[in-house]
Amino acid sequence: MEGLLTESFKDAWETFKKDAVLYILASLLMTIVSLVSLTVLLGPANVGFIDIVRRRRRGEAASVGDVMGAMSSFGSSFGAWVLLAVGTAITLLCLVVPGLIFMLLCSFAFHGIAYRDLGAVETLKSSFSLVTANAVPLLVVFVALAVINMIAGSVLLGTLLTTPFSMVVLTVCYERLEGIGTSNQELIDSAA
Repeated sequence: MEGLLTESFKDAWETFKKDAVLYILASLLMTIVSLVSLTVLLGPANVGFIDIVRRRRRGEAASVGDVMGAMSSFGSSFGAWVLLAVGTAITLLCLVVPGLIFMLLCSFAFHGIAYRDLGAVETLKSSFSLVTANAVPLLVVFVALAVINMIAGSVLLGTLLTTPFSMVVLTVCYERLEGIGTSNQELIDSAA
């Protein structure tokens, strides 16, 4: 799995820059919807954002409003969000490090719903398995994303760019690790 960081970032950047406005606006909508709904819609909005990335990487149409297009998976995505929130809260109460480890293990929970229509428990198990099987390269990706987002957080509106970019990077990593495709052109060719 050498090159997961460089190849995923390179591929994610190509994906992001082609539709940067779409991803930025979709990320903003996801944040607004999550806040207004008191995070009840955070899970479905995450799945919707991931689905936008998935579709655009295949050359399919997508719009900002598609963030809310994952309402058909509300039960799974809300259930996964609740399990993730409760698990994170419990592990953070124990110590910070177990909480961070739990959050990292759940990094691909919403991807399992967007790509494979998994239920709440199944998607968490799938994310745990994927992350533990690829722990070292993913740890490098997670640290790189954390550094980028910390730097961006020190600049006014910096996270406006890095939040959606980070989600694109994680989606590209998910596709690579699951063998769903390794480049935009390959994904577009396979959809044709």
